[in-house]
Amino acid sequence: MPTIVERDFQGFTLEFRAAYEATAAARAALSPEVLVQVNLDPREVARSVFAVIPGISPLRARLAMLPEFDMNNVDKLVTYANGLGYAQTLFDTTSAPQEEQQKYLEEATRRREVLLADAQALAKHELIGAKQLDELKGSTGYANVAADLGILVRIFRASWDRIASKTAVTPEDLDKAEGLSEYLLRSTAQRAKHPDVLAAAAEDRQRAFTLVLRAYDEVRRGISYLRWHEEDVEKIVPSLWTGRGGRRAPDQTTPNPAAPNATPANPVPAPLQTAPTGPTTAPAPKPGVGMPGSSPYSDN
Repeated sequence: MPTIVERDFQGFTLEFRAAYEATAAARAALSPEVLVQVNLDPREVARSVFAVIPGISPLRARLAMLPEFDMNNVDKLVTYANGLGYAQTLFDTTSAPQEEQQKYLEEATRRREVLLADAQALAKHELIGAKQLDELKGSTGYANVAADLGILVRIFRASWDRIASKTAVTPEDLDKAEGLSEYLLRSTAQRAKHPDVLAAAAEDRQRAFTLVLRAYDEVRRGISYLRWHEEDVEKIVPSLWTGRGGRRAPDQTTPNPAAPNATPANPVPAPLQTAPTGPTTAPAPKPGVGMPGSSPYSDN
């Protein structure tokens, strides 16, 4: 069973934060009418994107040859997904109930104690400077615990080349501690602001969600065109709704879709549609009013 940090704080890595900041203009440029309802777990969507990248990469050159296909949909797909993970966690910081905040504080306190114990041992061996630990604020209160986690993470990373083989702390531990620290700091700050902060965070998450879905759908369309005869698009880039309800997967009996936003350079003519050659039967005349089989009501 994943801890709350493993479950909730993958958006607070430096890479996710950088992706979120890099896509700010793209999110802001979306008009309200194109925004997609957040009806899938954003973190599951991000994981699905990461899972399909190895299958998309070998087709990149062929996708680039499709007329008018926007390669940003391929090149920025992972960035959009990372940004969505971060936007989801920002949303969580404004909407988590008080009892959940207490769980985060407990987890942060535990991680602070672990990092501090290791740091003190390393300081005794003069592998890190003991004076750096004087910056710590204490283990009472959200702000102090969050600040201490950030300080400890900074100390470990600054000396990592010397201490990596002499501590049980891992880079992953530091990433999670940093994420939890930032979460606590942001959540306490956000709660002190106007109530419309939650609405703004919800819209921002919706915009990040829309960016991912629009890019993913365009990539699916491109690969559907390239791999139509192989019928393996669902293996390469499966629908995000597969197994989750919602949108129905494309009907494989329908004609090959056109290339995204374009016509192929050498289009194959579609088969001619001919009219049926079999005999047709004219409809039987309606019986006159008052005759057997007629309506008891006059049409006149």
